[in-house]
Amino acid sequence: MTKNAKAKFYLPALSRSFAQILQSAGADEAATTEACAMSLIADAIGARASDIHLDSQPEEVCVRFRVDGIVLDIASIPPDRGQRLIRHFKVTANLDPIPSLLPADSHCQFEFEEQPFDVRLACAPCVYGDKLALRIMQRSPIRLHLADLGLAISERSQIEQWMGDISGMFVVAGPAGSGKTTTLYALLAELNLTQRNIVTIEDPVEFQLGHLNQIEVNAARGLTFERGMRSILRLDPDYILLGEIRDKESALIAMEAAATGRVLLTTMHARNAAGVITALRSLNVPNYEIAASLAFIVGQRLVRKLCKHCRKAGLASDQEKRWLEDLGEKVPDRVWHASGCEKCSHTGYLDRTGIFEVLPVDERLYNLILAGEDEHAIRRHLREEGHHLLLHDGLIKAAEGITDLSELSRIGAQSYLDRPQS
Repeated sequence: MTKNAKAKFYLPALSRSFAQILQSAGADEAATTEACAMSLIADAIGARASDIHLDSQPEEVCVRFRVDGIVLDIASIPPDRGQRLIRHFKVTANLDPIPSLLPADSHCQFEFEEQPFDVRLACAPCVYGDKLALRIMQRSPIRLHLADLGLAISERSQIEQWMGDISGMFVVAGPAGSGKTTTLYALLAELNLTQRNIVTIEDPVEFQLGHLNQIEVNAARGLTFERGMRSILRLDPDYILLGEIRDKESALIAMEAAATGRVLLTTMHARNAAGVITALRSLNVPNYEIAASLAFIVGQRLVRKLCKHCRKAGLASDQEKRWLEDLGEKVPDRVWHASGCEKCSHTGYLDRTGIFEVLPVDERLYNLILAGEDEHAIRRHLREEGHHLLLHDGLIKAAEGITDLSELSRIGAQSYLDRPQS
């Protein structure tokens, strides 16, 4: 794409305002660039995008949205306009507008339809110029409910039973972007917050909820997870939300908080619920501390929901059959597939839901952890107790037409530990 080339729009329905401003560019470049920036963010919010990507290429700047966890190509714009847009976002976030020499991050704020939003900007120097990623986060208080997450009735009842006799450490596990923090806040929203002292420490604060005391990590000023947790323990908390256990120090202080009788809610990067125990062991946390502190583990993923307006039922493809057979699962007579219509911007999917495995730490699991049993034994315990694993919860949702088999394969719902043993 040469300097004078026109912009290309791949999903016009998702970039309507941005395309209109860009194609009617006036003589005032600064005003046009600012209007383009605001219209791009407005289109992203309208498309339910969580992130905007601006990628510098040799002859263009690619604009992409992350919608329902998938990055979609939105537009390719001429390099001069694209670079002006990148510089505008950097200046707005108080970063140096010249091409980056080192990665940097910052944030800015704006309002859209009288709703406040934070935009967290990350910038990195690439071969052809800066790459920008903008995370869009709503600042206004929101209301979350466990029933809206995709938990089965049986899984919700297990969590509600724990809430009735709340104690110990509640861990939500999954990869980045799997909705772990959303689940924690939905749990807090179900509790009686007005009669409890709840303190959170997060990096960053993703949701605002009434009756909470929220602390945001600021490592540049010395406010780390560990230092914040030490201070929280002196604030007489009933519930503590620790954004993430990421190293030995945060793991040990989380165990300490749970041992003092506080309820500790946190997240960990792990493939599944049983993987939390392995992850804690890898941080050199002793088995007796894990067994004594852990009360409840939820493993989860997010899958895209099939658009109800255009989904189609049919037979499983050869690839889907091989995938199911490799996992020792029965190939169903009917499966659902994505199609595409105006309602879903021709992607075949609309919104996301969770798939879950719920693991209460009962007496048998307590003894398995204490004895140092591995994930094979723990997941065997799950199956024997009749718990749904991630894959099985996903297969139920696929059979109901909520999602499809390709989504389950894409997000890695299966575990090698669940494959048939030869």
